[in-house]
Amino acid sequence: MRSPTIRAVLVLSTVFLLNMNVLQAAEEDEQFAEWREKSLSDVKTLAESGDAMAQAAMGHFYWRGHNVDKDQAKGFEWTLKAAESGDARSMNIVGTCYANGFGTDFEPKKAYEWFEKSARGGYENAYYNLAKCYMNGMGVELSKQKALKWFEASAGTGDADAQNLVAQFYMRGVGTVANTEKALHWYEKAAAQDYANAQGDLALLFLNGDGVPKDEERGIELLQKAAKNGYPPAMFNLGVLYQTGQGVKADLTKALQWYIISAMLQYPPANEAGASLAADLTKVQVNKAKKDAQAWMEANAPKE
Repeated sequence: MRSPTIRAVLVLSTVFLLNMNVLQAAEEDEQFAEWREKSLSDVKTLAESGDAMAQAAMGHFYWRGHNVDKDQAKGFEWTLKAAESGDARSMNIVGTCYANGFGTDFEPKKAYEWFEKSARGGYENAYYNLAKCYMNGMGVELSKQKALKWFEASAGTGDADAQNLVAQFYMRGVGTVANTEKALHWYEKAAAQDYANAQGDLALLFLNGDGVPKDEERGIELLQKAAKNGYPPAMFNLGVLYQTGQGVKADLTKALQWYIISAMLQYPPANEAGASLAADLTKVQVNKAKKDAQAWMEANAPKE
């Protein structure tokens, strides 16, 4: 039986996934509470006079369906007016609309242009979106250096996803010279916010002594946190530790349990590792691993 190797999962995004979904933002943003107290006609009159916040509020009303029927096209129309009037938040939403085809056509170049205006206007959510444009060459020439610049700006505002990405850039030397110290700094920041990917990757640095003093106890603790936060590679790696006895007492039944959990969450390497290990275990051990895996899944299911 060949023991699987512990897997470092350091994958930079190649898919343009926005930091903010405009429809969710419209529902969650409370900055329009006072505008919702005004009559629709009064808000519309102000908006038509060129008031940027009133225009943004009209867009919000149409995204949400407040005193009007929900209408993405009209939501976009009013939000665009607000952006053209100088509202940086609206600029970011317009970029989001162009990037996803919300209420308008999918136009990557315009998405980039509006994200850049919003970011340079100081709207923090736009930093991440602009970085994604540079990372994926969406509407602009691909530049990993500029992507890092804007991801790091976003990371500085406390965005855990950006912190994790910046750590990966420095760890792999993407868009910059590899720097384990900086990678560790940003992994620690993201992990402190319970960001599972960062917890899982940081765990491997401690388990392997990669750029940091080897600390298996800390590594296992981080893997357990990442697993509890739903990160399948961390579950797989816990399986490896229990199978090989690295930092823990070897326990093949528990190893299989973790492979099963990881496989249930669609992590492909866990299928092969689990099947290979199960072939060497007794039926009683396999059944216990399955039972324990199911119990763990039920106990740690996301709360509605």
